[in-house]
Amino acid sequence: MKQTCEIETDKAYFLHFFLKGKINVSIVSGDGRYWNKDSGEFGEWLNEKTTVTFDCDDWDNCSLCFWADDNSTVTICFEYAGDEACIDYVRMFKKLPYPTF
Repeated sequence: MKQTCEIETDKAYFLHFFLKGKINVSIVSGDGRYWNKDSGEFGEWLNEKTTVTFDCDDWDNCSLCFWADDNSTVTICFEYAGDEACIDYVRMFKKLPYPTF
């Protein structure tokens, strides 16, 4: 499952969803680069495919932050990483300049 979203450039975003099961999540910029949360000081966009694996035995909150570069779209991709996974209430927020979560 994937969805392309319009975003503001040079802003931080927060992806949140509920999960039961195991999935891989990738965030792809409009020019085909992948967000790598473990690269650089705060994460960075790289050319090689990068995914984040989430694994929850029971329903749990999952989240991932990323920084929008100079592209005006991102595609959020969810891929099965196990036998079964259920996802609910997927939301993406622009992170506000004060700590709200």
